[in-house]
Amino acid sequence: MMSFVVDTLLSLLCVLGGLYVVRRAGGVRGMGGRLGVAVLALGVLMNPFSVAYATHSLWFHSLLLVIVSLWLILVVLSKEVIRGIDRIRDRGRWAVVGLRWVWGLVALQDVLLWVGFQDGFEHAATSDPLLLALLTYVEVFVTGVVVYLLSGDGRPQVTHVRQVIIAWSSAMVTMALGVSLGLSGPWFGFVSASAAALHQEAEQQIAAVIFVILGGAPWFLIGTQKMRLWLESEERESVVSFVSPVHRFGRSVKVNQVRRGRVEGR
Repeated sequence: MMSFVVDTLLSLLCVLGGLYVVRRAGGVRGMGGRLGVAVLALGVLMNPFSVAYATHSLWFHSLLLVIVSLWLILVVLSKEVIRGIDRIRDRGRWAVVGLRWVWGLVALQDVLLWVGFQDGFEHAATSDPLLLALLTYVEVFVTGVVVYLLSGDGRPQVTHVRQVIIAWSSAMVTMALGVSLGLSGPWFGFVSASAAALHQEAEQQIAAVIFVILGGAPWFLIGTQKMRLWLESEERESVVSFVSPVHRFGRSVKVNQVRRGRVEGR
């Protein structure tokens, strides 16, 4: 009962916080307003009934996690991810701090993802759904910050190449969890009954598809977009480095001619 009440309060807090952010931002057109919508949607999706069902359903747990931690933030930041020209360091002091610790955040999100599907945690979460809710909220925050730091130009701290590595390595970790669930036997040892074990294996196959396709796709999309921006920037820089010396040389010749003409005129 206490867990249900706390889950309800957390969900309501996200809904009210999202509405406040949208109102403070003056609508949903700007980034702040869209992030507020994401927080509001998080509160709606993480209602106590969804959390309670996720503790007893492996596929629903996987689907809920992928939606709230990846697709939700990717949808609201799709404009920034596609453009990729906004300077992350221009977004404020906390964005600069995030760029400094981005590798630690990536490692933390990967660890949290695997911890949430370990035998001991799932056994404890079955008895107390609040544990699953708290871990999911933390995962959403960490993964959301990582996607936020990949939604723009992170140079000089995080170059396009590093952004590609972050996105594609995150995709591989997510897909590795799905492959492990799909190819292994009953994942959780505390499910002892044969009928329950067979049901668990069926849910594992569904969860594997969710992680491999729905979990890996957002990271691959981000990584591909960053790869495109990286190649375009390399092309521009190579052209500039090739053309700039010609301009400098031409300008220096023109200046020397002007100076020579002044000297001869004297």
